Amino acid sequence: MPKGNAFYVREFHMAYAAEEAARFLHHACRGALNANEIPVSPKDRFHIHILEYALGYLGSRVLYPARTGPKDHESCELSRTAFERYAEQSSHMATEECKVLAQRVGYALGQTMYESYLAGKLNKTALRQLFLHHLEQPGVARELCLSLVSGTQAERKKARAAGA
Repeated sequence: MPKGNAFYVREFHMAYAAEEAARFLHHACRGALNANEIPVSPKDRFHIHILEYALGYLGSRVLYPARTGPKDHESCELSRTAFERYAEQSSHMATEECKVLAQRVGYALGQTMYESYLAGKLNKTALRQLFLHHLEQPGVARELCLSLVSGTQAERKKARAAGA
């Protein structure tokens, strides 16, 4: 993301503009706009990318609810084991492939977070805290990803039990 407080728009699409606004807010809240680059391990970088995509997607759905859900949301496994597997896979991928995987996983996580928000299980205070996390510290992004996944797994189990 370029440094500074500007968006360059070639073609305006509300869903993407909302996502970029949410990403910008996340970067500003965590102090990334003015921070010096901190060396980050490849696995930590992967988890940071997942969270950036998840929070960007979540923010875009809050700002523009008409945005459709990610196409492969259901095919993306969201569990602690899957996240560990994704992180391991990412360390053997080219940069672009890694970003594609992070986006797919991040959008799926963002969608489940949005569903939790609509159900009242993810409140504004929790959202605010998510946007304020300093993800560059070693292990922070990974732990946050695993915490969010554990929360979404618990919600899915409750929903399945109620529906059975």
